[in-house]
Amino acid sequence: GGASSSGTSSGVTIVADPYGALYHKEAAVQALLKRKQQQQPNNSYNGKGDGSLGLHVRRLGDLYEARFYRENNVTSCPI
Repeated sequence: GGASSSGTSSGVTIVADPYGALYHKEAAVQALLKRKQQQQPNNSYNGKGDGSLGLHVRRLGDLYEARFYRENNVTSCPI
C-alpha cells in the first residue's frame, strides 16, 4: 500500500491552535464548555482559564484539524 492519511488515530481527532499547540479535540471542546460555564454572571470567573487550553482560543473555529500522514513508519503533518 501507499501512504495513508487520517485526521484521527484510534478515533481521536487532533486539533491545533494558531500557534501550533496540539490538543485532543474532545478535550478542547470540554475546556471551552467549562470556560463558558465559568463565565456565567452568577459565577466568579477570573479570566485565567484552567491551563488546558490557551486563552487565545475563544471558540472551536480558532482550532484547525491536524491531518497526519503515515508512510514507511514515519508520521508527518503537511503543515
